[in-house]
Amino acid sequence: MKKSQLKSGSDVLWLFFSVKTLLFKSMMTWLVISLTAFQLHAKDSLPEEKKISLVKEFASIKEILKAVEKQTEFRFFYNHQHVNVKKTISVNLKEVTLTQALDEIFKGTFIGYKISGRQILLFR
Repeated sequence: MKKSQLKSGSDVLWLFFSVKTLLFKSMMTWLVISLTAFQLHAKDSLPEEKKISLVKEFASIKEILKAVEKQTEFRFFYNHQHVNVKKTISVNLKEVTLTQALDEIFKGTFIGYKISGRQILLFR
């Protein structure tokens, strides 16, 4: 006669709790990884604490953007055919944030910007 291969009640419970524990541990691991990734992304998003000072009279926007690049870690990208960076303007910025500086530089122009990481995309 063959023995029945049915598991006893304690074997089934052990298997159930083992799988349940494994699922819980894997979900907690993914939660920790996700929170860490979001924290790193939020920390790296936009360093507003660095202040910019810039005084230029009758300078082209291109020259002013190069001066901003020297003071920050950001780089500007734009299409020369759509964005007029030859226009001359005057700016007097003292200890302002990057977004305040960009708003002042592009005031009165049709140039917009989008900050992504360490890059600033200019558009019209």
